[in-house]
Amino acid sequence: MASESTSSFHFSCRRSGRCCRVADGVAFVAEEELSPLAAELGLELPEFTRRFLRSVVDPRDLVPRFALRDRPDGACCLLDGDNQCTAYAARPQGCRDFPRWPSILGDERGLARAMRLCPGIEERPSGAAREAALDGLQQLLERAPRPTACAFPAAAGREPSLTGLELELLVEGLEAPLAATGCPLEEAGPNRTSCGDPARAPLACRRATPLPPDAVALAEERDAFEATLPWARRYGALTDLLRARRDPAAIELHPLP
Repeated sequence: MASESTSSFHFSCRRSGRCCRVADGVAFVAEEELSPLAAELGLELPEFTRRFLRSVVDPRDLVPRFALRDRPDGACCLLDGDNQCTAYAARPQGCRDFPRWPSILGDERGLARAMRLCPGIEERPSGAAREAALDGLQQLLERAPRPTACAFPAAAGREPSLTGLELELLVEGLEAPLAATGCPLEEAGPNRTSCGDPARAPLACRRATPLPPDAVALAEERDAFEATLPWARRYGALTDLLRARRDPAAIELHPLP
């Protein structure tokens, strides 16, 4: 029985080709997709059918249907040596929908299998799990001093490194679209750049010079806390994490059904 998922995920294709190399995987092709696929490959329909299709019984209704053939190595017959689909523009709907498959959306075990397969799927917190994680992180951060001014103003050309969960706390409740660069909490005052909400500032922004004695210990505690959470841990520069979060080619699904 499928287990209800409480997570969301972010997907951005990394061109690994792994979804096209699933052992015993079947890519069904609907009748209306046959001619566009043949045309995309520059073939007449009978030739395309002979070379690229097979008949497979669909386990959902036990009806035989067309499916793409596999190569001897198990990869889809349309996958080339650079992990590109040779008929990408006309690929079957099932291929277009990945990873938005019912077997992934409605089952945490299915999501876990898909994440092991595809490097482009990154689980993200959502719902009650997300709120609990953000609350735990904020309690930990409160033990570090709040910044009185922006430690990494965009004009200075420097930016903090932070974890993915710290970024989620940083953008929590923001309604305006995120900019590609710069901290979303940065506010320019009359005399200096200030932090719009010091309570949500990541650990990197709370470090004074010289570093307080417990700064390293707090970072280790933050990392240990995030390691206990049931999703992938991210760490990087603010701009890189913002770019990944705003990737226009990505699919955002939250929460999963």
